[in-house]
Amino acid sequence: MSGFSRRLQARDHVCYAAFRAEAGSLWTFIKKLVEQYGEDLVCVRYRYDPEQSITIKIIELIIERSPWRRNPDRIPGNKIMRIRIEYGEVELGRSVKAAGGKWNRKDKVWELPYKEVLALGLRERIISGEHENV
Repeated sequence: MSGFSRRLQARDHVCYAAFRAEAGSLWTFIKKLVEQYGEDLVCVRYRYDPEQSITIKIIELIIERSPWRRNPDRIPGNKIMRIRIEYGEVELGRSVKAAGGKWNRKDKVWELPYKEVLALGLRERIISGEHENV
């Protein structure tokens, strides 16, 4: 059993939740799952239903692996963008403020998360140098 427990610790993407049981039964159960599913086993969880007095064992399996490459041009939705709003565009300023925008007094620009900039249709108002290929 000790060899098995070291194996689980080395595979940090496998998680488990222990429950009170006979010595070895949890490890025996997980060991059988690892033997059955191998590297496709991601996680083992236990749920308890006190009304029906049952334990539910849930496993997560990888069913497909495919290549993925991060898009270097993607802008995260939470990235703070600086946007230009002209003096006198009061309603637009209120909309930006209502969406969580902050006025930067020093630079005299509004700052707003990118996802909110898109939601308000203000993409063309992003100040140059704050984005690439937008």
